[in-house]
Amino acid sequence: MLVGYVGKQLTGSVMAGHDGHRGWVYYLAVDPAHRGRGLGRELMEEAGHWLASRGAPKLELMVRDGNDPAAKFYEVLGYKRQEVSVYSKWLRHLPGPADRTATGPLSKKSRSRA
Repeated sequence: MLVGYVGKQLTGSVMAGHDGHRGWVYYLAVDPAHRGRGLGRELMEEAGHWLASRGAPKLELMVRDGNDPAAKFYEVLGYKRQEVSVYSKWLRHLPGPADRTATGPLSKKSRSRA
């Protein structure tokens, strides 16, 4: 996570990571009172440098449909909309790690569901 300050006041942050194949920006936040001053641009540039220094050849991020201000912000920075579909599934119904006991390799039945 990279953070931005004006004086001693935290005014922005960006959370970035590298999955071994590409870099990702998970979140970018700038205090509304400090928007329009270049802090978001600076945080994104620093995230790009940080990811490139760790071998990420590309930076990706997601913007929710309808979040036009964010989409425009990233487009101004040179990001291009990609033609992909994102799939997700809620996992709340599955037991967490504390609820499971390791029993060895997956059975053939378990592997066929994976």
